[in-house]
Amino acid sequence: MALEQKNPKDWAIKEFVGNNYPYYKTNWENQGSEKVFIRWNWAAFLFPFYWLIYRKMFSYTLFIILAYLLSALIPYSFILIHIFMGCLGNYLYFKKCHQEITAAFKLTRQEAETYIRKKGHTSISAPMILTVSVLLVPLMTFSGAKVIKEVEAISKLSSYNTCEMVSEKHNITVSAPQIYEIKKSNYDLYLSSYNSELIVNAYPIKEFSAVTWEQNFIDSAAANYIDIYKLKPADKENLLSLPINQPQALYYASVAGNDFYFYFTCKKSGQYYIQTIYTTPPYSWKLNKEAIQKMILSISTKDSP
Repeated sequence: MALEQKNPKDWAIKEFVGNNYPYYKTNWENQGSEKVFIRWNWAAFLFPFYWLIYRKMFSYTLFIILAYLLSALIPYSFILIHIFMGCLGNYLYFKKCHQEITAAFKLTRQEAETYIRKKGHTSISAPMILTVSVLLVPLMTFSGAKVIKEVEAISKLSSYNTCEMVSEKHNITVSAPQIYEIKKSNYDLYLSSYNSELIVNAYPIKEFSAVTWEQNFIDSAAANYIDIYKLKPADKENLLSLPINQPQALYYASVAGNDFYFYFTCKKSGQYYIQTIYTTPPYSWKLNKEAIQKMILSISTKDSP
């Protein structure tokens, strides 16, 4: 006997189920809520989360999430969750339908219709929200970890130590924050942190003509970077407060989707031109401008030709 013939609450069941009612009507024929039955449901098997939320069975979703977390302890055990939902999904939905309709029929007809429409039917927005959440959680986790790392790095800039490196030709000293490490390179001095780099080269003044100026070293270095990274001049208001006779230049560019400042300066120290190139993200430059300035000003060489 068909469900609509034996059940006087058919209008309520049809209203509760909504989309795909004929499928559930067929699967629920001759079934009672007091006895567990098995009817295979491919949607519940393949997409248990989405199916439960789509059918507004939010309480069951919490149990499935907990089961997934526990299944992480045993490899491939999550398959049992899918099989369970495939076998018993229709029963769980039938039980949910029966419970809500029983509650609705304690109300007036108008109130019952409103209640059933609210508790039943399907939710298109919920699976969409779940999908967005699944995509955003890793991104938010990565972004959060990145921000935490940046904050930790920024908080260390007030602590200074002297980083000294002796190259084959020169002895260059710089007072730098502890987050920087000396790296081996072809430069006279190369310091690196997780998002910033400091490059220092010393050139004997006697090897250059009398018309060579500090600005020449800045222009030469900047030209090389302009060709590689397509640098553009940055706002001059972000320049450091250096001595009047020490030229400087600031550029910005996007590297692999990230914005960076490229800072160039040069000064005389003893018998050398000291060329400095510093790169860092704009936010770090602005937050740590004072610390960067101290680091740049501290650069010197002890050697003489």
